[in-house]
Amino acid sequence: MTLYFETGPIRPPSEANSLLLRLTRNCTWNRCDFCPTYKGEKFSWRSVEEIKKDIDAVTEACRLVREISWERGCGGAVNREVLAYIYEVHGFQLFHVASWLYHGGRTVFFQDANSLALKPGNQPFAQAYPQLHLEQVRLLPDVQRRKVSWRSVEEIKKDIDAVTEACRLVREISWERGCGGAVNREVLAYIYEVHGFQLFHVASWLYHGGRTVFFQDANSLAMKTADLLEVLKYLKECLPSVERVTSYARSDTLLRKSVDELAELGRAGLSRIHVGMESGCDEVLEFVNKGVTARQHVDAGRMVKEAGISLTEYVLLGLGGRRWSRKHYLDTAAVLNAVNPDFIRLRTLAVVEGTPLFQKVLNGQFEEQSEEDLIAGERLMIEHLNGIQSSLISDHSTNLLEEINGRLPEAKPSMLAVIDRFLALPEREKKNYILGKRWGMYRRLDDMLDPARHARVEEALDRLENEGQLWSAVSYLKRQLIV
Repeated sequence: MTLYFETGPIRPPSEANSLLLRLTRNCTWNRCDFCPTYKGEKFSWRSVEEIKKDIDAVTEACRLVREISWERGCGGAVNREVLAYIYEVHGFQLFHVASWLYHGGRTVFFQDANSLALKPGNQPFAQAYPQLHLEQVRLLPDVQRRKVSWRSVEEIKKDIDAVTEACRLVREISWERGCGGAVNREVLAYIYEVHGFQLFHVASWLYHGGRTVFFQDANSLAMKTADLLEVLKYLKECLPSVERVTSYARSDTLLRKSVDELAELGRAGLSRIHVGMESGCDEVLEFVNKGVTARQHVDAGRMVKEAGISLTEYVLLGLGGRRWSRKHYLDTAAVLNAVNPDFIRLRTLAVVEGTPLFQKVLNGQFEEQSEEDLIAGERLMIEHLNGIQSSLISDHSTNLLEEINGRLPEAKPSMLAVIDRFLALPEREKKNYILGKRWGMYRRLDDMLDPARHARVEEALDRLENEGQLWSAVSYLKRQLIV
């Protein structure tokens, strides 16, 4: 049988190790001004039979992965050796390159955690801001205690040669498929199916325990309840190791179901629902064309909680811009207080070129908040979160202060202390941290204590300020985390 099963483009960071199953394609609404995902795509349903065939494909892939493990002498365990073998032999790299070409083939990320430790003559850097080059960066103490190995320039060049050859092969496949060399969805789907990406995805899922599943795309709860129940039942029958199933949902979609329906879905295995609340301010929600109201957010959230399903609400810092700089945060806190979600996950607005919100910026209808104002607004919101027991999580690299995490109300003082520490920095040090964080040099405020790292950022800061490009560079770097 074929190992092909369909997956969509997005998932929450918390579902990084989950199996991805696509129940619907794209977004039922797809009109939010700030969101670049799915623009130009039409929403479509997948039938229960299609989804069951995907689950069958995953089940068969699980069997094949275990078989490979036995053949490799690993006794059925999915360990690093099995994962590496499948990665190499079953073509994940080819799909990775094909996907890169499909999305334009314009961006490259240097792995692993500290690639800037290479000598300056051995590394290119972002063409958009060549003055941001780095030299030697000392590893942090906790990293220094681990074994670090260097890859030679020749090794890296060989990898680049392999990517070049993969690009040639992808184009060749495109011509063979009658696509004239273009890397379109048909070419991507063919490589995905024939060259084994799914097998690696399943192997990686098994390696991480094989316990969590995320239903894609942006609003899978739009399916009929009876169909969702059938899918959940079949999933649990075929993959009994599954313990947690999660999905995105819109508030207006949830309100079309009853509490009893949601509770039945919970009993069938739907463990958590992720809702993009974005804001609790009606003026902001209307301005960005979110398609829901604050009241709907409250009612939908309470329904999920009453049904016994774990609820995550996403808040988009900066979505109110300068115009609603206070109201966005205060009204959002009020909605969160009324819902008491299990998790509040923070994201920071990055206005992406090509979105309707980007056009509003150009037209002068929307003015973004400064980095410092974003943090002050975040403080205002957290300060007004009262009477709830939510876990607040800052688990996205767009957030300036990723270390703001904790369970309310106990952790509120410590979270506010982190913000106050940043706000109390001298202006020059604030700029240093902002640039270093957006650049990927810093993850936490304490990273500034590394003298070599701080000096490198300071050097770049001087150049950018002298050229009048500091804030345009910061904005550019932040957008790269979205696109």
